[in-house]
Amino acid sequence: MAGLLVALAAENVTVVGMLTRPGRPRGCRLAAADVCIAVTALVVAVTLIKRTANPETDNVVYPYTVASMIVVGLVFRRLGWVLTVSTLAVAAYMTATVWRFGFSPVLVNNSMTYWVLAYVSWTLAVKFRGLSTDLEQARRTAIAQEAELASERERSRYARELHALRMAAALKDVEQERERARLSRDLHDRVLQTLEFVGRDALISDAGVRDHVA
Repeated sequence: MAGLLVALAAENVTVVGMLTRPGRPRGCRLAAADVCIAVTALVVAVTLIKRTANPETDNVVYPYTVASMIVVGLVFRRLGWVLTVSTLAVAAYMTATVWRFGFSPVLVNNSMTYWVLAYVSWTLAVKFRGLSTDLEQARRTAIAQEAELASERERSRYARELHALRMAAALKDVEQERERARLSRDLHDRVLQTLEFVGRDALISDAGVRDHVA
């Protein structure tokens, strides 16, 4: 019996480890194999314990078969399959125990445990999968929003750079216009000063020309 328990514990650890690996395409097959091994061990344990023993308390393999229902509920997505597998486990448990020890009302309660755990674990799995889907959708939405914000920031940066270039060009035009105005003003002032100087002094001998310049 001790060797059987050690083998079951090693098998459960192996199955759980394989199910928790990323990308498990054969999860349902593993869960079904786990149930078959656990139920087979249960039948073997029923035949090994004495007829004078209490089948409800002395069958130490029973908890392992019940725990396998949790795996079934977590792995199988359809409730029909969950109930089918748990019903087969119940049938094996009831048949082997009644054949070996006879019927007892406690067996009914023990049998209900299979269905209850399978259904509860399936319900939790459905809820967790729904939460996972919502989280994935929220993650995708956040990524899309971040990409939109990045694009908006890029457009804003381009607009700022374009505005800066336009302002620089406008300032350059204003500066050139100021320079032209200054040159024109300086040229205008110098021409007037020159004409005034020539017309005022006796540099022009012709009186008519000097009067015209003045």
